[in-house]
Amino acid sequence: MALDSTGTASEANMRSPLLLAVLSLATAVVASDLPTTKPYTSPAPVPDIAAQVYVESKPRELHTCEVTAMVDRFGEIKDVVATACPDSLRTSSVQAVRGWDFHPPVQDDMAVDGQAHATFGYISHTVRTPVPRERGIRLVRMEPTARPDWPSTPRTTRAMKTWMEANWAQNVTCVLDMQVSKRGTPDQVQIIDCPQLFGEAALERLERYGMTPLGAEPGDGTVYRMYLEFGLE
Repeated sequence: MALDSTGTASEANMRSPLLLAVLSLATAVVASDLPTTKPYTSPAPVPDIAAQVYVESKPRELHTCEVTAMVDRFGEIKDVVATACPDSLRTSSVQAVRGWDFHPPVQDDMAVDGQAHATFGYISHTVRTPVPRERGIRLVRMEPTARPDWPSTPRTTRAMKTWMEANWAQNVTCVLDMQVSKRGTPDQVQIIDCPQLFGEAALERLERYGMTPLGAEPGDGTVYRMYLEFGLE
């Protein structure tokens, strides 16, 4: 152990890995003893693509994610962590809780720092999956999605690049709705939002894709939303 100028062990050098581990454990214990609170607004998670693909790959299972929010005495969120959660569900779950509004934690009739807990249960959209009934778990059903089997980036023509430069746009995103035919190809495609110059190219590119529905069946009339992006590079 190194000594400082006075011949005594410095505080920094006394912090051995074992001591740091004990301190971390003590901090965790204290956190678990904090009073709990509840939200007064709590929008459900909006599953991102990672969550959708993960859940729909195992459509008959309930996938849970436990989240803890540290809330101060004013009801403000200080931190949110996923404590027991598949990696693919962390972002959607944590972002949802960050958007909640909490009552201030109370202990002995006084507002204090505390915590709140939530458990989300992600489940496939498909009607073949029975809805589980587990207390304390908030169900999150997947919206059906269609995954391109051989996606390729739309080609940006010279005219498109000129338009983007004139409009100070680094990229242009076209929004399209479609169904998937029984053959697994785009069907009933409609442009929802897309500059006119890019619309035809977006339709042409989408029609080249083969599509695999997640949470639905080909040809069942389910409508999917697709986003195609054109870039300057």
